[in-house]
Amino acid sequence: MGFQIIVGSRAGFCWGVKRAIDGAIGKRRKAGHPIFVFGHLVHNETVVSDLFNMGLTVLSSLEEVRLKATGEAILITAHGLDPAVRRELESIAHEVVDMTCPIVKNVHQASIDLRAEGRKMIAVGAPPDHQEVLGILGVLEGKAFLIQSMRDVCCIPYGKFEQIGVVSQTTFNEQELRRILENIKERHPNTEYRSYPSIVNPESSSTICDDISLKQAELREACTECNRVVVIGSKTSANSKHLAEISEWELHKLTLFVLGADELDKTFFTGAVKVFVTAGASTPPSSIREVLEKLKSWGGQILGD
Repeated sequence: MGFQIIVGSRAGFCWGVKRAIDGAIGKRRKAGHPIFVFGHLVHNETVVSDLFNMGLTVLSSLEEVRLKATGEAILITAHGLDPAVRRELESIAHEVVDMTCPIVKNVHQASIDLRAEGRKMIAVGAPPDHQEVLGILGVLEGKAFLIQSMRDVCCIPYGKFEQIGVVSQTTFNEQELRRILENIKERHPNTEYRSYPSIVNPESSSTICDDISLKQAELREACTECNRVVVIGSKTSANSKHLAEISEWELHKLTLFVLGADELDKTFFTGAVKVFVTAGASTPPSSIREVLEKLKSWGGQILGD
């Protein structure tokens, strides 16, 4: 017996990732020779492999940059970078091309402004070694308490009435962030969460990326009528991982988290009636198409086709 497939309208690349990829490809074509990226431009192995085949080489350390890219152009990824590391890159490379997402830059500016007010800083984000989290902590020169989940709130090392500033990773679970902020403000009433108008929606003031918010909201709505969820994305992608966690832990849906069609398990769809398919902000259209084609070969029918 077949099953129905609902494809998330927000599945796949966000505008910030597309901007970074298009900018990197454009820079490569203009240069006419291979160029370098400091860290993964986006957190998706398929995209990284495709970009490598186009002549974009990933360098993961300053030592690699010194060995391979002295005097060359090097790109900063969409996730942003610790300013101290950027200064090192500028001293080595001929040109540093900044592809940091503008929404991430808003978080950096909020961090600078809150700290300038003399506030003790809290950064909300996970995991701690994620490029964006490291960049935010770098902007704060390491002088911030990192909260990865609600359980960390009770460990905040600041006094009850101290002036506190809070910023967040742009891809964090938005509802979890709201709960964390409420809990912080109950314990520390002089807390301010600083954000700037969204690049996409000027009426929004959250530092959570608009695309991520919409993906999460769409997932929550779709799960009211679906009994299976497929999340397409890399395990290294924080926003993809959050989608899978929301589906499985918050919404209690049977959830399959895959990089692409090769990781699909046919037995997962036994008993499926409606399957919701979504994808993280760094998941390429090709991966989504391949997953949908395999699901259709197993009896799935895309609603609206």
